[in-house]
Amino acid sequence: MQQCGEGHGIRVLRHLRCGRREPFGIVSCGASQNKSSECIKPAAATIEAITSGLNDGVQLTETASIRSDDFETVWMIAGRIEGQGGVDDVAVWATNGNPESGENGLINSIDGFAQQFSDWGAGDKTDANITQSAHGVSQARTCLGG
Repeated sequence: MQQCGEGHGIRVLRHLRCGRREPFGIVSCGASQNKSSECIKPAAATIEAITSGLNDGVQLTETASIRSDDFETVWMIAGRIEGQGGVDDVAVWATNGNPESGENGLINSIDGFAQQFSDWGAGDKTDANITQSAHGVSQARTCLGG
């Protein structure tokens, strides 16, 4: 990892440069934002955004999010899906919004459950190529015991 400019304290992946446009936005070299492996409860606005893309007959009963270390501005959001034919499993979406503050951004389905039970596009079909092996996916699932 290398620093993004002098004295800014933001660690970014080697292939990112300050001010460079990436699939989910522009790499920032401003105030420090610590990445964490902590489970964070998403704000209501984030939950509502994901819920707006769920198929009829399913609902989110609990959610957790974690910031991915593989991307500068991507959070993984795990949600327990219940309903439709007795389904009860954990699905994972990615967003470039901030689920702590409720700032919405792009949303993509990351795993098969998210793709099956919502109409959010598949993350591995985007320029960012966010797959199930990305940091934060299994960690977010673990936050919900999934």
